[in-house]
Amino acid sequence: MTKQRFTLNTTVKLKSPILVGHLFKYGKVKYSTNLRVHYKYRDVQDDETSFVPWKVAFSVPKRIWKRAVDRNRIKRQLREAFRLNQNLVEQRAGKQLHLMFVFTASQHLASDALHEEVVSIMKRLK
Repeated sequence: MTKQRFTLNTTVKLKSPILVGHLFKYGKVKYSTNLRVHYKYRDVQDDETSFVPWKVAFSVPKRIWKRAVDRNRIKRQLREAFRLNQNLVEQRAGKQLHLMFVFTASQHLASDALHEEVVSIMKRLK
């Protein structure tokens, strides 16, 4: 029996400013109490050799969270929750899902509570 590895390497990070702009402009949004998720399915070009089923980014607004220590902690919690539950993301043939998690709460959440919110919002993505 082989174990499934739950890793998030650099190939699944959504880093392109053009793709992020398209995600916010043309993508759909799902809301939770403390999270907002922007998502969009994109057709994959035939010349893309390193196909990954999704690309993901995490954001914590500087307007709400002034200290970088707090923003980094929340992003670390979000990445961990996504990493452990990335199998919940629906994969479509020939499509790549772009996701952007935006933390909107103004107070810290326990890791378990944030984990539950990530799972619930990921189940609602279609």
